[in-house]
Amino acid sequence: MNRKSFLKTGLLGAGALFQIPFTGQRIPAQAVFESFAEAPDSGTYDAIIAGGSFAGMSAAMSLGRCMRKTLVIDAGLPRNRRSPSANNFFSRDGQNPREIAAAAREQLQEYQEFLYMKRGEIASAAPSGNGFVVQTAEGQQYQTRFLILATGLTDELLSGIDGLEDLWGNGVYHCPYCHGWENRNRKTAVIGQGAARLSMASTISNWTGDITYFSQGEPVNFPAEALELLSRNGIKVSYETVYKIEGEPGALRIRTREQTEPHLFETCYAPGTLRYHASLAEQLGCDLTDRGAIEVNEQYESTVPGVLAIGDVCSRGNGQVIHAAYSGTVSAVRVNFAFIRERFS
Repeated sequence: MNRKSFLKTGLLGAGALFQIPFTGQRIPAQAVFESFAEAPDSGTYDAIIAGGSFAGMSAAMSLGRCMRKTLVIDAGLPRNRRSPSANNFFSRDGQNPREIAAAAREQLQEYQEFLYMKRGEIASAAPSGNGFVVQTAEGQQYQTRFLILATGLTDELLSGIDGLEDLWGNGVYHCPYCHGWENRNRKTAVIGQGAARLSMASTISNWTGDITYFSQGEPVNFPAEALELLSRNGIKVSYETVYKIEGEPGALRIRTREQTEPHLFETCYAPGTLRYHASLAEQLGCDLTDRGAIEVNEQYESTVPGVLAIGDVCSRGNGQVIHAAYSGTVSAVRVNFAFIRERFS
């Protein structure tokens, strides 16, 4: 590999492709569709949506507008747990996710003649006739022509760092496209493992020129010229191991095993591992990507006819709220078109 290729792939290549999650306040299960009547314990639907966060609600809205009998089954455990705002969302920039969800629920009431809600989660799904049968963890069973998976993913945080979970989404972040503006020109820490997250540090340099990258005691086997390039762009590499983060947004104390005194920072990025909730897709035989996301086409159809995947769990997901809403709309249109096509066949 020549120098130009090395610098491109080693420092910047992954930075343009890393998943861009968003965070927000947790939405309790009982609040997702609190004004909707509970669905019966059995029945047949045009579509069942697994997951009722932003992607699922968007799909439900479009299906309701198309007068398709739709059941949303949601456990109330969206990925958006911590941050008080959903940023970089056109027309809703900086708004609390609770407020966005509340507005969506209010608007969905217009279509509640066709929309049903069940609290819980789908434990199993299998082909049945010209569709699928799904069973909830509580034992209820439903039949559906189409199944839309909006089951999302979980951020598995870096292990061995006390205080990380408490500050996650509100002091410690994982996405500069979601939080870079709010943390611009701040003294910033980035925690990775070896060279695994240096690409993110290079991306964050768009917003600040004062970055320390902690490799967690692992070597960064980059040539001197690459490390010099990082330094010229405000990125210092530290081989120390972070074991504790304290403080509050804007005033963090990062403690390492190598130093007795804490390092002081104003903000921190510490992206973990993405775990996709794709067990239902696996049961049904859907193809998954190497990362574990559900493989979909431009219409969010999986490789199994009748199964669609939207939001963070699919291969087209990028973690942005606006994409979740978009994918829900596209999937609903595809479902409705399938019914129309069958009618005229």
